Amino acid sequence: MLNIKLNNKLSLHLVSSFINFFTSLLGIIILTNNYTTQEFGQFALAQVIFLICYSISFSNYHFYLNKKIIEDHKNEQNYLLDSFVITFFFSCIVYLLLINLLPFFIDDIQILKLVKIIALPLILQPMAITYYSFFIGQKFGKIFIITLISSILSITLKLFVAFGKYNIETYAYTYVFDIILIIFLLNLFYFLQVDKVKINFSLHRIIQNLKIISLLPLLGFFAVINLRIDLIMVSNILGDSNASIYSVSSRLVIIQITVFFILLKYVYPKLVEDFKNSQMKEFYELYNGLISLIFLTTIFLVLIMFFYGNYILKIFGDSYLVSHNLLVILTSSIFFICLNELWVNKEYVFLKMKKIFFFYFLNIIINIILNYFLISLYKEAGAGISTLVASILSFLIVNMNNRNNFYFLISSVFSLQLLSNIKHVIKRLL
Repeated sequence: MLNIKLNNKLSLHLVSSFINFFTSLLGIIILTNNYTTQEFGQFALAQVIFLICYSISFSNYHFYLNKKIIEDHKNEQNYLLDSFVITFFFSCIVYLLLINLLPFFIDDIQILKLVKIIALPLILQPMAITYYSFFIGQKFGKIFIITLISSILSITLKLFVAFGKYNIETYAYTYVFDIILIIFLLNLFYFLQVDKVKINFSLHRIIQNLKIISLLPLLGFFAVINLRIDLIMVSNILGDSNASIYSVSSRLVIIQITVFFILLKYVYPKLVEDFKNSQMKEFYELYNGLISLIFLTTIFLVLIMFFYGNYILKIFGDSYLVSHNLLVILTSSIFFICLNELWVNKEYVFLKMKKIFFFYFLNIIINIILNYFLISLYKEAGAGISTLVASILSFLIVNMNNRNNFYFLISSVFSLQLLSNIKHVIKRLL
């Protein structure tokens, strides 16, 4: 029996994550029930384009930022400043390139309009860098308040726009409002808590940091492509309507995956601390326990989607019920997708950027090849199968010369200690 009481910090983090999860899901439900499948397909494609651009603007800088602040907390403000300068500079460049070059590749006026709106957070997101001060400092009470306020206002505005019969572009602007509100609240709370701002701008220090993290944009790009290449290829091969059908099941799975990613984000500083203090036994016990947790959770989710998936899909509209089998297939891939993300986080701790690069590149190539053949044969289900198989093959190939990773996988999944491993993870989170 796992008789463990959650502490306040973890509870607040999980509740905040659930609120974000629910807000994201409700936003999609409002969208699918008030706009056409073609409009939703265009909206989904525009979001994918935004995510790809966001990924190459040093959006994954937090891996390095978390590590540096944990190692040298006294210089937190300087690290936040460096992060803002780097991400803001590259975000502006990416946004300008996007709106000027995209018309050469896409001639759909509606998609171009949506991309210009949805991509605006590119140049706004760096202003939310103060979030990591709250997160690393484990000030989850403030994060909870910010999340609750922004979520209530976000859903209220989306309902007003959708029920007011405003067009899809206006609905897209509600996502811009979301990030502006979060930025305002984060910085308001941050500057209220800081006694004195001590910033030491150093171009030399920023350049030195930039050299260390130069591969991050490429790794971020590959990470997003890995998650969304299926939707891109479904859209190109089968069209916007089929893409919208696929997108609902895909988004349901991504939301579930995101919950684990949020948990992993909470765990990552503990992995860094174990590595910093040379506590490798504790490091790998936590790593093994997380694998066990992912495995057990995936089994539970597959059963839920198999028996109740139709009821969940019906929330989005009757036209999406045809994707029930697809939903089950995609849910089955959660274990290897999350396992791969956990492995990537482990490699980030060791700063093995080239190894992560090879893994992502391999996964993309396998995904593209499988999608090209299987989508033509099995339509949307083919994309789901491709995601599952690519996740398995890429992990096996990249770890072919590292038996330890296979040992961790087997010992964490096929073990009588599975529940004990999960219990250990929960204890470490308290």
